[in-house]
Amino acid sequence: MHWQEDHQEHAPPQPVSQVVDVGFLVRCQRLPVDNAYALQQALMKALPWLAREPQAAIHTLQGATSGNGWIRSEQHGAYVELPKRARLRLRLPLHRLNEVQTLAGQTLDVAGHHVMVRHKPMTVRPLNGLPTVFAHYVVSHSGDENDFLDRVAAQLKEKNIRAPRLLSGRQYEISTPAQLMKTRSLMIDGLERADSLRLQEEGLGEWCMLGCGIFLPHKDIKAVYDIGESA
Repeated sequence: MHWQEDHQEHAPPQPVSQVVDVGFLVRCQRLPVDNAYALQQALMKALPWLAREPQAAIHTLQGATSGNGWIRSEQHGAYVELPKRARLRLRLPLHRLNEVQTLAGQTLDVAGHHVMVRHKPMTVRPLNGLPTVFAHYVVSHSGDENDFLDRVAAQLKEKNIRAPRLLSGRQYEISTPAQLMKTRSLMIDGLERADSLRLQEEGLGEWCMLGCGIFLPHKDIKAVYDIGESA
């Protein structure tokens, strides 16, 4: 008998997130580009528990854009055309999956437009701890890019998250009845897996229910960097 002991060290278990992205196919021809507040109000009416869920976030409804949302129309009163397979997406903890399914079949009133949530089964997508993540909107408080990056770096430091590379994008405005918020798109690169997952779970900054500070895993920083340079 030949017996050889295995002295190789086993890799530590990889962290698994208890937060996921759920998606519903919706039917709606178009919406105002600035639809975040109206969408939030419609969803909170349909799902009363949403406002009490600390790990909940709402992805804005995105239409045809360039560069993974890096460029969009900012003209006053502009509309976004929704594709036929547009999805309404929310970020939720696993224990809310049964409750959120009640959205299927409902019609939401979003800024006077009917958004019909289709009966087809919702999709559930686990978070992915890739080293690069992207957020369409992060609250910036001012129009100065350096100030924005300094604020982001300070927030990440408070979370004890090491982020070697930060890349800010164009400015966007999100309106509510109370204020007009300045935001910027943001890419973060070089994250450890656990930090990437935690950042996606917790978000960054304020107004996650308006689509702000919600990070998506991204495979490569180079393509978006090129878009930012050429814009």
